[in-house]
Amino acid sequence: MSDLAGDVKKDGASVIEALVPKASALVARIVGFVIKSQGDLAVVNCAYLDARQIEKAVALHFDAREAPFKVDLDKVRRERKAIEIPLHGAVVACKLKMDGYIRDQTRIREEAEREAFLADQKRRIEEVAKKREADALLAKAEQAAADGNLVGSEALLQAAAKSEDAAVELVRTPLPAPRSIPLPVLEGMTKRKNWEVRLDSKLSPEEAEARIPLKYRPIDWPAIKSDANKTEGRIEIPGVEITRDDKLQAKPGRASAGDELPESSTISRG
Repeated sequence: MSDLAGDVKKDGASVIEALVPKASALVARIVGFVIKSQGDLAVVNCAYLDARQIEKAVALHFDAREAPFKVDLDKVRRERKAIEIPLHGAVVACKLKMDGYIRDQTRIREEAEREAFLADQKRRIEEVAKKREADALLAKAEQAAADGNLVGSEALLQAAAKSEDAAVELVRTPLPAPRSIPLPVLEGMTKRKNWEVRLDSKLSPEEAEARIPLKYRPIDWPAIKSDANKTEGRIEIPGVEITRDDKLQAKPGRASAGDELPESSTISRG
């Protein structure tokens, strides 16, 4: 084959158009060709050299066609970056601020839930103490009656009744519920349900790991999280704590599409 690169420089598009059927014929010839001898090997080698010549000719032709536009294209790209770089910085700054606010609200919510839990635990302890006190007073009243001390027995019975009433009152008195902090409505973003998984915090790490079913061993957290999301957190997995942690996600078509922010609503399942 002649020097195609030189022909392209001289004749341009006419040479490229002539190469189209040559390239097609070359491909058709080689695809079904089987090398059985040294002669066949030489034929394929010649075809290889022809194909490389065509590649070089095509590259030179289209490089020459693109050259007049390269300067303008580079200018457009620079202008685009001059706008996109600070704009991206603004998007990141906005998201960091929104993320910080929502994380603060999450912390406030978690602290309120923790305080409510501690208050409930304290109430339960006081209830048990009052019931034990009532039982002890009843036992003393019975003993006083058996000893013939009816006045003392009556006083002890009254004290036992007061302790029992105090225990009942503790149960009936509702604890203040933690203030709900709803996720704010943000323009350009939507909420997506998300579930996080971790070792059950009520158990020691060793005990929690020992309880995880064999189907997830060695411990496959991606598989556990996938099952949690598929069932919207309803699945019960021994040794695993499933926590709802909804995300804010940019709506499709926005510059920050795919970015996520955590919501302040958390529901825990052990």
